[in-house]
Amino acid sequence: MNHAQPILYYLDYASPLGLVRLQAHKDALQAIYFASAAKQLSALHVPTALPAENKAERAYFDAAVRWLDQYFVDPYQTDPLPISLNNLVGTELQKKVWAALCTIPAGQTITYTELAQRSERPQAVRAVASACGKNPFSILIPCHRVIAKSGGLGGYSGGLHHKVALLEWERAT
Repeated sequence: MNHAQPILYYLDYASPLGLVRLQAHKDALQAIYFASAAKQLSALHVPTALPAENKAERAYFDAAVRWLDQYFVDPYQTDPLPISLNNLVGTELQKKVWAALCTIPAGQTITYTELAQRSERPQAVRAVASACGKNPFSILIPCHRVIAKSGGLGGYSGGLHHKVALLEWERAT
């Protein structure tokens, strides 16, 4: 029996920091990332996704758009995440890392080493950093709040300029 994949839709969100692409199907949000990073994010970016054109299709994005609207007014006052961390597709370590990322308050940063400790894998700093890079929900799951032990930025799959912009946004608000 062949189960057809649900149709994937996208919605472009005009944030103060640039266009953010949201992808979802009727059952769940699938990804959020800076549209300008689509080429680097081939694991997330689905070029065959259809634009959400009618009210029903746009409704798949309502909770995420509301969350982003709040974040870009005041990153310290946002609703609970419009995604279920339990339903994310990833390895056990990735899911632990993504859950740990959600405990970093807006405007604060931690190191990849500290994130590895919070993820119960203190010796796996590189694997933890890799899990950050595979985060399907940029901004919502705040991997931009993780920096290198040296104080450097480390990496950011959406582009370092976006990481800097997000950190500055949180600090300035």
